[in-house]
Amino acid sequence: MKIAIVSDLHLGYDTFRNDAFNQAKQALDMANELADAVLIPGDIFDRHYPKPDVIAEGINLFRDLSKKKWGAQVVEVKGAHAFTDVPMVAIPGNHETTVQNSENPLSLLALAGLLIDTSHAHTVLQKGAEKVAIYGFGSIAESSARQKLLEVRPKPMPGVFNIFLFHQTMYELMPFNENFMRMNDLPADFDLYVCGHMHNFYEKTVHDGKKLIIPGSTVLTQLNDIEKKKGFIMFDTELYSYEFIEISSRPFLIKTIEFDNADDMQILNKCIDEIDELAKGHEKPIIKIHLKGSANIMNYSLLIQKLKLKYSESIYLSIDASQLADKSIDKNIEELRDNRIGEMPIKQLGNALFMQKLKDLGFDFSLIDANTLYELLSQEESKKSKEKAVKESREFLNI
Repeated sequence: MKIAIVSDLHLGYDTFRNDAFNQAKQALDMANELADAVLIPGDIFDRHYPKPDVIAEGINLFRDLSKKKWGAQVVEVKGAHAFTDVPMVAIPGNHETTVQNSENPLSLLALAGLLIDTSHAHTVLQKGAEKVAIYGFGSIAESSARQKLLEVRPKPMPGVFNIFLFHQTMYELMPFNENFMRMNDLPADFDLYVCGHMHNFYEKTVHDGKKLIIPGSTVLTQLNDIEKKKGFIMFDTELYSYEFIEISSRPFLIKTIEFDNADDMQILNKCIDEIDELAKGHEKPIIKIHLKGSANIMNYSLLIQKLKLKYSESIYLSIDASQLADKSIDKNIEELRDNRIGEMPIKQLGNALFMQKLKDLGFDFSLIDANTLYELLSQEESKKSKEKAVKESREFLNI
């Protein structure tokens, strides 16, 4: 059986809403031409509660697909209700999951008979004499996923090709949270493991060489430097092999621009030159600029806003200035280390501000030497000593 794996469509994604729908449709239409069935490991929608027009997009998309001819059909569902035999099988992702026992956007499509929601259930597909069983593990909180797997203990069905379909973060790919699921946590004895959620393509092996495939998303969302090619997986159960089918998507171009002690105008002009060159021949591309090196910038946010405003109609622009060291900040830090701001020592500046504040409050300088009072309050003493000094000063001043 040839199975298309199409993941993370994110219908209704605000930044690239048209891209999300058009690329989802492109991938699923291609899947219909090439595959006997489709698996969707989560995040058909981008929101837990999509707007009605976004739900309508999903209904139109899957209604059209449900009317087309498919090589396989659903012959059995154990553990869930099925309202169609069309071989489009899905689970909810983290963007769709709602409170327990509450309907989510995916379950609405299933109730309408447009696909099968196989959350915590087995769905069996058949083509000729071959059967494929899919067990779905819909997205749950990362902190609960490992324990939930131990509780439900998913097991493959005998005598068929078994697929474990899930939507979680894998620790081996993103090792920054101890709560993330490990590959060893996955239930044993399935023939293929398919994961959604992560938006880049990965292939790993688990449990004595079985494939774990993550197809990535069909639309750009995170703008990672490695998030470029978009598409889906075509898996052949007979050959136990697959290929990545690329779909057309908005160009995503990345450029690193280096500076040496540059000022605002130098950075602005250099960025404009590089962006104009990158954008040639592309219709409203996504361009990500990394700024690197050193600079003397008066206002970072204003500089970035100028660039984004200039290209607001022609380019989706993202600017990363995390690797651009601001020399003016370094200078300020150095001055603080030297206990001065500009040419004036910090202590002297503080004294001047203190005196001005006393004048504003109408302080009678004949009552006590204000310089002595400042010295008392600014001494590096314990909190208790300072409180005592303040109390004595207030008593002396009768305030």
